[in-house]
Amino acid sequence: MTLTALPSGAAVDTLARPGNIALTAAAPASALLYSSDGASWTETTARPFAADHGLFAELDGPGYYLAVSRNAPRRAPAVSVTTRVLLAVAVAVLASVAVAFAGPIRRAVRRRGG
Repeated sequence: MTLTALPSGAAVDTLARPGNIALTAAAPASALLYSSDGASWTETTARPFAADHGLFAELDGPGYYLAVSRNAPRRAPAVSVTTRVLLAVAVAVLASVAVAFAGPIRRAVRRRGG
């Protein structure tokens, strides 16, 4: 993150007073890391916000901020047997409708000379 003073456009290296930063992640974040150069990282004091994917911390100045997770990746939920049966029934119904209308559509196209 870079900070720019307005209206001068000068780069801001330090803040007169700390601000706030809030980051969200695709998975539940467990820590917020900060780096001034993108090479060495330190963990900042952060607290959760929103459902469980975000962290909120004090913003001391420009640099890199990264929300990370120490939790194991979540597995995608398995498709239930009921969902599989309903999907199979829906496919069968759609196939039946397609077969039922294929003949009349073909005959109508032939009559038109197509």
